[in-house]
Amino acid sequence: MKSSLLAFAFLALSSALPTRAQAGGLMTGTEAYYSFDYGNLHFVCLDSQDSDRSPEGAMLTWLWHDLAATKQDWIIAYFHHPPYTKGSHDSNVESQLVEMRQNALPILEAGGVDLCLTGHSHSYERSFLIDRHYGKQDTFTAKMKVDAGDGRPDGTGPYRKATLGRGVHEGAVYIVAGSSGKITGKTEKTAARGFLDHPARFLSLYRLGSLVLDVDGNRLDAAFLTEKGERLDHFTILKGK
Repeated sequence: MKSSLLAFAFLALSSALPTRAQAGGLMTGTEAYYSFDYGNLHFVCLDSQDSDRSPEGAMLTWLWHDLAATKQDWIIAYFHHPPYTKGSHDSNVESQLVEMRQNALPILEAGGVDLCLTGHSHSYERSFLIDRHYGKQDTFTAKMKVDAGDGRPDGTGPYRKATLGRGVHEGAVYIVAGSSGKITGKTEKTAARGFLDHPARFLSLYRLGSLVLDVDGNRLDAAFLTEKGERLDHFTILKGK
């Protein structure tokens, strides 16, 4: 089974969001957050803006049960505020970013998330395959890199996860893809002097572009393409033995 996805245009769900689990996942009763299945993928949309972000709140309680119930091979989560960014926003200090990192990420990683897509910072930032980093950037350690390579078949090799399905704490890639429409913040020149420097990130760019995902069975390929079609980043995740 093969599924292709461009940027954040995942699925047209008639005229309503799947609040009643009509496309898979568990019912939420709200359009603020929900989940759905597409092929062998399970998508989770979270509301990092207005919903209660506490571990005991309705959204994250629902998230725990939703992830426990899915039987899909892949789990992709997306929400607005990135847990890791040093672009036009700072995940060390902004409350929504801090709370999503501290409260949502432990649930997502225990639930087997493979890929997390966010925006907010108008830049492109892509992490290593990482796990269990919930503090400020100065608490990030090498042990939190499940794979410290580039994830590229033509580089150090694809990122590999042992379980085809929900693998607990096997690592995830975190992406800020907020530069599809515009770039704000620092320039490439000033970025070299210390911006876009979160240690969880393998690559960070102030460039216009879109993230393209292609999933075929146990293989996920991702590429960041500029408005002219130039590929500035790519990586692959392979799941299962």
